Amino acid sequence: MKTTVSWFGAGHQNVIGGSEVIWSKFKKLGFEHVDYDRAKSSLSMNFPYNNLGFPEVDGAFIIEEYLKQAEKLKPFDLIIKNSMQLPLFKPKCRTICYVQDIHKYAAEQLYKLGAYDMYSYNRIAKTFDLFQRLSMENADEIIYVSEFAKHIMGKEGRVIPHGVDLELFKPMDKLEAKKSLGLPTDKPVALWIGRFHPQKGWHIITELIKKFPQIHWAIMFMDNTSQRASPSVDNVTFLKPHEYSQMPRIYNAADFFILPSLCESFGLSSLEACACGVPIIHTRTGWLWDKKTFNGGFIIDKWDTDKFSEAIDIMLDVYDKGILEPRKEAEAYPLSKWEEAINGL
Repeated sequence: MKTTVSWFGAGHQNVIGGSEVIWSKFKKLGFEHVDYDRAKSSLSMNFPYNNLGFPEVDGAFIIEEYLKQAEKLKPFDLIIKNSMQLPLFKPKCRTICYVQDIHKYAAEQLYKLGAYDMYSYNRIAKTFDLFQRLSMENADEIIYVSEFAKHIMGKEGRVIPHGVDLELFKPMDKLEAKKSLGLPTDKPVALWIGRFHPQKGWHIITELIKKFPQIHWAIMFMDNTSQRASPSVDNVTFLKPHEYSQMPRIYNAADFFILPSLCESFGLSSLEACACGVPIIHTRTGWLWDKKTFNGGFIIDKWDTDKFSEAIDIMLDVYDKGILEPRKEAEAYPLSKWEEAINGL
């Protein structure tokens, strides 16, 4: 039995984060998935568990206990675990630590920039780092989703980049896509997708919205709470989260995609945008960290609003000229290549 283990579920179709998408792809390859909800519902109510008030940590202990009990009933053949999982328990089968989280690095950078106080930094960075280090040491092999993630974690391992379904994510009729979402067809549309979190560069987006009123901004928060809190702004449309199968239409409605994250382990949404033929503006992080040349848009080396503004000024001149080739850049990351690598584990 091949199994994946993560705190998040696999297949939450109204959640479009990279983690959820990737675990869903494992599931399609025949992996059974264990997450917090499954583990908690399967364990006896008498399980001696103390709530620590830290969901990821609480979940890790519950998942660990579930797997201990499950292994007694039916041995596992292979476990691929999120890098926060099984920090203390080593199953009898081969275990691979799949690293797509860089929480400590993100927390350190945000603390330096004043976005986190000391309490938040200690709570997130130190706790997550401890769990990740123990989990990685407790694995037979480590796989990173990007060279950037490997560089940040500083431990030997193999890099298997995420892949994108080039049959699902492909160029579509842009005019029709815009109309279907109620977006204007007489001005450029910029798309941002993310969480309401300092790491995602939301403060940069708000400044850009004010600086470029001639652009219509399509904003999609990944959680419904942020969606309900969205204000009314003339040149902004707040999109509700869509099923994953509908995301190609979202990307195609944009003239360019922007991801001003401080850091990303990969940045799957920007790869999906490229696959749809939509040029991107992206911080040098994730899958773009080590790019020497890139003709799918613009890579920003400094996490700074002015640098993104400069890139937008250029983008407004070229996005519709056929100069950029984002689809070609995405074609180097076909889902089939990722599937082949995973099936070979």
